Amino acid sequence: MKYDLTTDDGLRRAWRYICQSANVEDPQKDIVQKFDKVRRDDFLNEDYQRLLWEENEICSIRRPPRVKVDEIIQDNRLMTWFYKKYKDIKKKESSQRINDLCDFVEKLYTKLKPYTTKNERPVCRTYRTMAALFPDNFTRCASTTELKRLAKHMGFDENINNVSQHVKIHFKILDRLKKVLDKPKNLNEVIQRMIWSRDLPDATGGIHLPSLKTILPLVNRKGYFPDDLCLKLHLGLWADERRHFAVLTGLSGAGKTLLARAYAEAITEEDPTGENPKRSCIVAVQPGWTDPSYLLGYANPLRNDTFEKTPFLKLLHRATDEPHTPHVAILDEMNLSHPEQYMAPLLSAMETGGSIEIHGRGETFDGVRNHIPYPNNLVLIGTVNMDETTHGLVDKLLDRAFTLEFWKVDVDMWRGWEKNELPAKKKENIKEILNALMKALEPARLHFGYRVIEEIVAFLKHYLQDYPEWPLEDALDAVVYAKVLPKLRGDDSKRISDALKECKKVLVDEDKEEKRGFILSNSANKVEELIKDLEASGSARFWR
Repeated sequence: MKYDLTTDDGLRRAWRYICQSANVEDPQKDIVQKFDKVRRDDFLNEDYQRLLWEENEICSIRRPPRVKVDEIIQDNRLMTWFYKKYKDIKKKESSQRINDLCDFVEKLYTKLKPYTTKNERPVCRTYRTMAALFPDNFTRCASTTELKRLAKHMGFDENINNVSQHVKIHFKILDRLKKVLDKPKNLNEVIQRMIWSRDLPDATGGIHLPSLKTILPLVNRKGYFPDDLCLKLHLGLWADERRHFAVLTGLSGAGKTLLARAYAEAITEEDPTGENPKRSCIVAVQPGWTDPSYLLGYANPLRNDTFEKTPFLKLLHRATDEPHTPHVAILDEMNLSHPEQYMAPLLSAMETGGSIEIHGRGETFDGVRNHIPYPNNLVLIGTVNMDETTHGLVDKLLDRAFTLEFWKVDVDMWRGWEKNELPAKKKENIKEILNALMKALEPARLHFGYRVIEEIVAFLKHYLQDYPEWPLEDALDAVVYAKVLPKLRGDDSKRISDALKECKKVLVDEDKEEKRGFILSNSANKVEELIKDLEASGSARFWR
């Protein structure tokens, strides 16, 4: 639907249409009613612009760019579209939705092109582009202070002392944004631009956090993690002022707990597995936790004057006493029990900002307060495996958590290859077999993680040291049978059937293009059994 924006009537009808289609809130509808009585020339007046955006300045630089009404309308449409997509991506973000993310960025770039015309002043052009990328605070992003912060964030450490430098840095930022948005596969940059908020440093509430540039290398010293994974974890944890809660799910042995430990160490400067850590702890969740006492402690029924303090409760006390220092609790395998049961007081306080109820025995009992204010410096990271021994996660918990999935495993990037003493030729043979198995099994999510790779290599290392006359082919057959095949299972589907058939091809070395010279006969026979079971009964299990 097109409107003649050069006329007062066309302008009013366009504004009404945009507000109705965007389903704006009542305060904005009041603005629409006021606007009905205003002529076009009045609308372009700066005073009236301030009336429309009374809670925010149009722009805080000394000579603000004129905001034309047709651009305001276009901005409003773009803001509404961007907000909706932005919220959807925050809810749905996972490795399964990379194509959706790329598609979104391509559409965003297309929508931004009309806003960055050659005739527009650099300040206006950046202002318009940043308005689309950072809608929460778009009215302030053209100020010198904001420009400096943004430039520093994007790696431009130049001084902005005069008009020429001001214009120069605007062009640099625009050029950088264009490159980022023009290459949607560059996910590190894209995700950072999408999720980064001007208020992110303030959302930490004065908590002293290392910069991302400091955190990333510290995390990657512990193991191989793609930068975008750590980036998403950090931004997801600190996007809210109070809810610093993430859930890591995915393939067993892919590094979920290792990432949680590495991140905790990076921001607290202590190893949560070390001796007597003060600002972090690992809670190994057990089956049968049905109430908060397993996490928050309990009054000892045999000693009436004693309260059993858990490591998590002690961490809560320390977090309350040191409000400007991050404290991290890792809930390992958190869904072995129902998290919504043993975490109930935490989830409630996290949402409301109220206190966590510890006990009902007076104001204090054995030095423990009956209530503890929910600490805004508390970080919760839970790891989750989904199998027959665990419980699903309810919406109440997922609504409060930032979820990350771990399914991608890169055999060649496993850090252990650099440290082990395997002969070079044998190392390459092992890599080839593992890469081929990974490629065959990954589409059905039957592949293996870094823990399995580590144990396979350790087995082969000991075999070479203690019994080198055993053929490598037989040793590989034994360890693949023991470490990879036991998790092969599934019901009748093309995906499972194809994965098993491709796995067998690898084991019998049927690939004419990639001959490895190894036949793992015992493993191949077992996979053949699974294929027959799947065809005969519609189900295949290693364990019968």
